[in-house]
Amino acid sequence: MGFRIGLFLSAFVIVLWGCGESDTDDSTGTGTDTGTGFGPGSGTGGAKTDHSTGTSAGTGADTGTGADTGTGTGTGKDTDTGTGTGKDTDTSTGTGKDTGTGEDTGTSTGTGEETDTGTGTGTGTDLMPNGCPAPELIGWAAVGGGQTTTGGGDLTPQVVSSLDELKSLAGGDEPRVIHVSGTMDGGFSVGSNKTIVGLGKDARINGQVTMKGVSNIIFRNLTVIGGSDTIGVSGSHHIWFDHLAVADGGDGVIDITRESDHCTLSWCKVWYDRGGGHKLAWLFGGGSKHYADRGHNNHTVHHNWFAKGVKQRMPRLLFGQGHIFNNYYNSVDNDYCIGSGSWATLYVENNYFKDVNDPHRFQDKHASYIEAVGNEYDNVMGKQDTGNGGSGSDPPTVWDPSSVYDYKHLLHTAAEVPAIVQKCAGPQEFP
Repeated sequence: MGFRIGLFLSAFVIVLWGCGESDTDDSTGTGTDTGTGFGPGSGTGGAKTDHSTGTSAGTGADTGTGADTGTGTGTGKDTDTGTGTGKDTDTSTGTGKDTGTGEDTGTSTGTGEETDTGTGTGTGTDLMPNGCPAPELIGWAAVGGGQTTTGGGDLTPQVVSSLDELKSLAGGDEPRVIHVSGTMDGGFSVGSNKTIVGLGKDARINGQVTMKGVSNIIFRNLTVIGGSDTIGVSGSHHIWFDHLAVADGGDGVIDITRESDHCTLSWCKVWYDRGGGHKLAWLFGGGSKHYADRGHNNHTVHHNWFAKGVKQRMPRLLFGQGHIFNNYYNSVDNDYCIGSGSWATLYVENNYFKDVNDPHRFQDKHASYIEAVGNEYDNVMGKQDTGNGGSGSDPPTVWDPSSVYDYKHLLHTAAEVPAIVQKCAGPQEFP
């Protein structure tokens, strides 16, 4: 919208005045450039970071070569202790065309309504009203076997406000879109082809959610508390967990096991308030000797917040290919964050580790691989294992997520991660 208004007004000014002054730094018009945003992208020119405060006036159009980029966007029991053996969660506003050259990060206010928080020529994402990226499916849940994850699709949502209603609609394989209102006390099982979304930020499940032998599920915008494993997935594939708050499981909070595959976990917050031990986050795999997991356990973990009280498995992945990017770790007094074992290969990219122990390590004696790139380590201690670990025949090697799916338009630098993840992870005010 801002782009079209800018073109129209620019042409109008030219007719009236005959010529305009070219403004190649800020948006033209009456906007005041105030500066902050969460827009990743990839620029083709030099870096132009726009954090100024002031009024940019003129009648020309911003010149540049880029395009505005917005941001809009387990059940085995293998416990990790010590070394991991043993029992195992623009507004650019204005009247000109602001195309940017390189990185143009900021938020301008003025007469239009265009969001400009991106980088040069990258392809950005839409924003929610609070400035956080709107949900966008990327990663392993978006690919595989010619399949993606659509849940109940575009069907008319059915609103539920009781556990009995939720149980009835969530079961079976018939496609449904279910909106959850209020608090439900008790657990339930989810069948295939479901989209289950909490209404607003306060929709809550006090109990365990189970997904067994199912596929094509979107599970979003809910707080889920308690249960043995707060969310337990086995023998399932193509599941997207998005904008969840998961906490206080008796064992872990999300376990994805027993030949499960093609899951994406994005924009979730994990923490523990309860006392006692065994405060685990996410386990991907049925155990270090569950060899049936070979060829499965391919999962993507991005823009999640592993917060207070979490001790281990952020995540722990076995046998498959894991992509772990743009996550924020500040679970003080933890044991370790990311664990790789049993022929897994992990690509650990642009995460921020703060005040934690063992950011990433090999978790058992079997061969596995960790590639770590672009991460920030802020006052951390312990292992940052990379390359080959363990031993065994046919050891895995590095893999390239970009050869499997497109994600670079959502990739933030590690330095940007704490702010955007703490602001935007967990339930939000949508749909």
